[in-house]
Amino acid sequence: MALLAALQLADYFAAGDEFGVVLMALPVFVVISLLAFIVANAAARTPVAFNVTAACLALLAFAPLAVPAFIKTATDRATNPFTIAMESTAVALEFIVPALAAVLVQWGLVRRRWLQLRGEDELSLWPWIATVIAGLVILNPLSLEIIGSAIAYRPTDWLRDMVRSLALGGVAALLALVLLETYIRGRILRRRLAQPG
Repeated sequence: MALLAALQLADYFAAGDEFGVVLMALPVFVVISLLAFIVANAAARTPVAFNVTAACLALLAFAPLAVPAFIKTATDRATNPFTIAMESTAVALEFIVPALAAVLVQWGLVRRRWLQLRGEDELSLWPWIATVIAGLVILNPLSLEIIGSAIAYRPTDWLRDMVRSLALGGVAALLALVLLETYIRGRILRRRLAQPG
């Protein structure tokens, strides 16, 4: 899944040879996060251990921003003349977004399995359905183009206000879906916890 997200972003940013660095770094990060969750699974006494592990790994996903050598190694390989001055942003997003997606999926699966093995309720407040829908909606060429047009400033772009309104409307709809699913999950969880054991 992380690789598919990275490929979608690379396609949007018209990545060239610099994407090779991301393709080498992303599997390394996924393996590191998997090992971290294996250790957390062995040592966990409560599900909070998985939350802490996921938070630490999410911070680690932003390492390319803190390590300029990673970005520089990738941008030195850039071959697309139309993406000059955008390579560093593109490389960072091509790594960070898939890395965060990988951590999210691993967190959910490991936490769920740990709770199931102990006979506990594995339902969480995390809006999984909304997350999948948001991923499918955002990480496709049309949506990436809309988001890019809404963010970029071009003096000759007279459709920018309309595109920005469309992007903000989409974000508002996704947030409403997240809040609705979280509310429904919260009610289900409270009902389950209220039932006698």
